[in-house]
Amino acid sequence: MRDGGVQRLIPAIIVAGYALLAFAWAMSNPPFAAPDESAHYLRALGVANGEVVGRPTSYRNRAERPEQEAIDRQLAREVSVPGGLLPNGYECFTPQTATASAACHNSLAHNPAKTVAVTVLGTYPPLPYLLPALTIRSAHEPGTANRIGRITELSVRVGLLAAAVWLLWSGSALSLLGLVLALTPMVIFTAASMGGSGLEIMSAICFAAAMLRLARSEQPAPAVWALTGAGGVTLTLSRSLGPAWVVLDLALLIALVGWRGLGTRMLTRPLASGLALASITVAALISLVWAAVYAPTVSIGFGPLRESLSAGGRQFGQVLKESVGVFGYLDLNLPTGAYAVWAAMTLALLASGLIVAGRRERMVVLAAVGTAIALPVLYYAAVARHGIGLQARHMLPMLVVLPLLAGELTRHHRARLSSRAATVLRCLPPAAAAVQLLAWYVNARRAAVGSAGPWAFLGHAQSQPPAGWELWLIQATLATVLLGAVALLDRDGAPAPSWRTNGLPAAFVCRRMKGAMALVVYLGLLGGGGVLLFAVTAVILDGRYPLSGLGVGTCALIGMAIGHFSGGSSRLHVLRQDLRAGLREPWELPLVVLACSGAVFAAFVVIAAAILVFTR
Repeated sequence: MRDGGVQRLIPAIIVAGYALLAFAWAMSNPPFAAPDESAHYLRALGVANGEVVGRPTSYRNRAERPEQEAIDRQLAREVSVPGGLLPNGYECFTPQTATASAACHNSLAHNPAKTVAVTVLGTYPPLPYLLPALTIRSAHEPGTANRIGRITELSVRVGLLAAAVWLLWSGSALSLLGLVLALTPMVIFTAASMGGSGLEIMSAICFAAAMLRLARSEQPAPAVWALTGAGGVTLTLSRSLGPAWVVLDLALLIALVGWRGLGTRMLTRPLASGLALASITVAALISLVWAAVYAPTVSIGFGPLRESLSAGGRQFGQVLKESVGVFGYLDLNLPTGAYAVWAAMTLALLASGLIVAGRRERMVVLAAVGTAIALPVLYYAAVARHGIGLQARHMLPMLVVLPLLAGELTRHHRARLSSRAATVLRCLPPAAAAVQLLAWYVNARRAAVGSAGPWAFLGHAQSQPPAGWELWLIQATLATVLLGAVALLDRDGAPAPSWRTNGLPAAFVCRRMKGAMALVVYLGLLGGGGVLLFAVTAVILDGRYPLSGLGVGTCALIGMAIGHFSGGSSRLHVLRQDLRAGLREPWELPLVVLACSGAVFAAFVVIAAAILVFTR
């Protein structure tokens, strides 16, 4: 396969990587171990029984603040629950038991009789619950029903992700860099859980991508307008704040192209644009009517002003942290370094966008940053502190716009990037993929052995997901490899570094580093893929990892054969030529080959040692 063919595979690899990762989240996360997931599950069961709103009922919860209890009392509805599907007892895995695993789920008994239950989300917009309502009744116990609901909802969210990738793709991985940083571990976790937030966030990403695609050309294709309408309608009907996010994204488009530019784009495709905007307008009216009838009455006000703004400012830091990833019932944090890495990557992309952008575009970026800072603070100060509460998932439909905008401006002005800046940007997808895998593993460890349990938990797991931890660990790792390999496959990115140095260390480290590192990663992926294939085969055959030299060598050859027949040999030839072109002395090539061989050998040792430790 030629480089151009490999280049065209990048969008599919991105979608496949995130789909595999989200599926691993949906299957391995314990049932109902996400914010309000049991209430969302009951809401879907009510819709499945034809109870679009549910029956009014009395509600009391003395554990809540009076303001929160008053709001929940307005939202509470009674729904019918089929026999065996009532999610009682799963609250044993809660923030109060953070150091314990999900082993308490193993001994739960389920009521086989049909019953009723109360959900405090009974008047939420019904759109996010329509598809899971068709599938969850097929299960015979609540944990399975919850996972079926997650997978059903995830199929729609992956479709929205694919639409966003198509809208942003312009032939280079750089065009998807903003999307990679917008899809934080928290976004993936939310997308893999039941509820309206996952649909809201993914449709917000799709709609924002459509706005950026419309800004690229004065003659957008009809398909762009179609996806604009689909993303806008879904965003508007997913949650009560949906119309507000649509208005903000439309304001972004107008800020980039102006009213005249928007009119030009609409006049070139009057039918497609008219249908898209009309559909969004109708959806917004439906959402507003639903909110007028069913939304709870909430106190709104800033008084006392100083105290309310101060409380909003304190809440903003937690919103930023949660937007990267706080899992479970918002009680499971990532290691501090993971937040620092993601913040550094986001700031690097924002700085890149500001540096290369034009004057008007810089003003748009600064306005977007100001909105991202001010809106959570003001919303909490005026509304959320009166009983609703504020979580990052409520603000993520707006926050994801920042990396998307910065990535689009960087792509548009990529000719202005210095070689060093472009090389730094190339490193972001592998770093983001590593944080994604770490986030999944942290959550898996907590479920398996508790947050105080051993990090190498596979041999000590007290709780097991369907098919066991090994399968989902392999799938999450495979997803990480796919997402990290994007930087290697991209051939239309950063120019080669132009540093001029002399001496053996400088010649090895600086000269043609892109080719050398690509060769290392390529060989490492082939070798690691062989070991991974061998581990999967062993799990399927007998559940063990017989790490004989013959077995590892055979599967490594299989991995290299797969790379060869998929175009790997021609890829390696190109990289070898690229590497030789940058070597000035005859002794440099053996030195680089020796370093690459050492890296591959080290990768083999690390993977084999990890497998042995995890399965001991």
